[in-house]
Amino acid sequence: MNRFSFLFVLFFFTCSVGLFAQKIEVEKDSTFINRFQRHSIVSVNFSNEQFGFNDFISPFKFSKSGSVELGLGYKNFSINHPAEKYFIKYISLKYSSNKLINQSSEGLSVSLELWRLAAVSETGYRYNFRLLNISPYVSSGYFLYNFNYNFSTVCPAEYGMACLASDPQMSRFSDGTHFGKNFEEGIRFGLSDKLSINLGYSESLYYPRFMTWHFLGSEILYGIARVALDKFNRNIIQDSPTIGGFVDVVLVSGLNYLVYHFQKDDMNWPIKSETPIFADGFRAGFRLTF
Repeated sequence: MNRFSFLFVLFFFTCSVGLFAQKIEVEKDSTFINRFQRHSIVSVNFSNEQFGFNDFISPFKFSKSGSVELGLGYKNFSINHPAEKYFIKYISLKYSSNKLINQSSEGLSVSLELWRLAAVSETGYRYNFRLLNISPYVSSGYFLYNFNYNFSTVCPAEYGMACLASDPQMSRFSDGTHFGKNFEEGIRFGLSDKLSINLGYSESLYYPRFMTWHFLGSEILYGIARVALDKFNRNIIQDSPTIGGFVDVVLVSGLNYLVYHFQKDDMNWPIKSETPIFADGFRAGFRLTF
């Protein structure tokens, strides 16, 4: 119960921290933002992901998986921001399986079935053109997941191995509900005020267990880097609103991918901890705004 209470508080923090940051920005940069329009959103996304685990008994690997995700939340659009910045908080439910792309587990591969519930924070900038609007965006969040897997039973003589049907490391991920984090970056194309389509790239980390102090230490270090980068990007937006939003998304995406790259081997990098399952891939979908 203590673990789930902590995760509930963490989810609440994820959903509310963006609103707090918006309030601070209003006080510091009143010329940027003085009020918001709030809208409900519904989104559906599809993705093609490749899962991986660097502690597998060689030469096992995951089959490529497809996923479908439903998101519900709110969009806060700043009225007078020079780069038309917006903030989105939403809850999503995602299902992933190799069955969704009709790829069966063959040879030395692992098939999977995964459900996850996530709380996500997204930031983007809207640029209006004659027939549509374009919004580069970046997002991050935390999730709870339930993971099931199936090893193909093989006896590969060329590897000099006995029959293999499992990996002792994998049971740590499939036993109950676990915690993870994700990043995403991409671009949205607004066909109208109500409908937009998106193309993006996502990176996810699935923890075998939650190490409280290791996790908090890692997130605090990431937060310091993010605050410094946001301050730098704010100066660019003030001087050049036209390109400032794109620069912000590119630099934050670079920071997130760098963190993801190192945390694939060490889930709470730069603090030494354990190896997670990771997944990345392209995603596409649409969003309705009410």
